[in-house]
Amino acid sequence: MSCAPLASGSSRFDLGVWRGLDDIRDKITVPVGRVLRIASSGSSGTSLRLRVNWLYRPEEAEGGRKSFYGQQELLASDHIDDGIPIASALGCCRVHALQQYMQLRDEGKLTDADFYSRYLYKSDARTFEPEMVPVHCLCELPFNPEKPMSQCSACGEWYHHECLLQQYGPSSLPAATAAAIADPQQQQLQQQHQQLQQHESSWMCPLCSRALHDTQQQQQQQQQQQLEVQSAMGSAVTQHAQQAWPQDLWPAVK
Repeated sequence: MSCAPLASGSSRFDLGVWRGLDDIRDKITVPVGRVLRIASSGSSGTSLRLRVNWLYRPEEAEGGRKSFYGQQELLASDHIDDGIPIASALGCCRVHALQQYMQLRDEGKLTDADFYSRYLYKSDARTFEPEMVPVHCLCELPFNPEKPMSQCSACGEWYHHECLLQQYGPSSLPAATAAAIADPQQQQLQQQHQQLQQHESSWMCPLCSRALHDTQQQQQQQQQQQLEVQSAMGSAVTQHAQQAWPQDLWPAVK
C-alpha cells in the first residue's frame, strides 16, 4: 500500500444544519455546517443568530471533486461565520465519521440527511489535513466507501471490483460478485455489492493468482525432472546389475 496527497481521518462533526435554499431535498447545493453557538441579538434580544462552522463539498475545495469522493462526503473546514440568522436553517442533518457511516450503511439505517467526513479543508490556505492518504488498487486512488472492494488474501492489497472487471474480466472477481454480474435475473449489482463481505479469505487478486500459478508450474516441472532423473538412474543401476563383472575385477576374498 502506498500513499498520495491527503490522508484518511475521522469526522469533526456529529450534527449540522442545512442552509441557503428553500428545498431541503436539494442536498447537492445546500450548504451544511455545524452550529457552534446560538445567541440572541438586537435591542430586544428576540433575534437569534448562529455561529456556524461550515463543511465544504468536494467540488468547493481546491482541486474539485475527485473520483474517490463519495456522493455523501463532506470536508470539515476551519471556516467559521457569526451572525447567521436562525431562520436560514432548514433542518438537521448528521455528519458521521467514515467507519460509523459505513456501519450505518451496512445496517440499512442511512437517510438522505446522513453524511460523512474524513478530511479537514483549510479554506484560507486551500490545503488539506492530513496531507497524505493511503491509496489502493490498480488505480492507486484512496478508498471510496461507495465503490465495492475486496482484499487479496495473499498480498493484503484492496482492489475495486470495477477496476478488476475492466482490467481482467469477470473471472478475476470474487465468486459471489462474478455470479451477480453473470446472472441478470438477480438484484441490481449495486445492491448485491452492499451485501457482500468486503474481505473474502479465499480470494486472491489476479497478480497473486498468476504468481501462484507460475510457482506451482515451476514446482511441477522440477518434480517431473527429479522423477526423470530418478527413473534414468534406476534404469542404469538395473542394467549395470544385470551385466557380469569380469573375473579379474572381482575383489579378492581372503
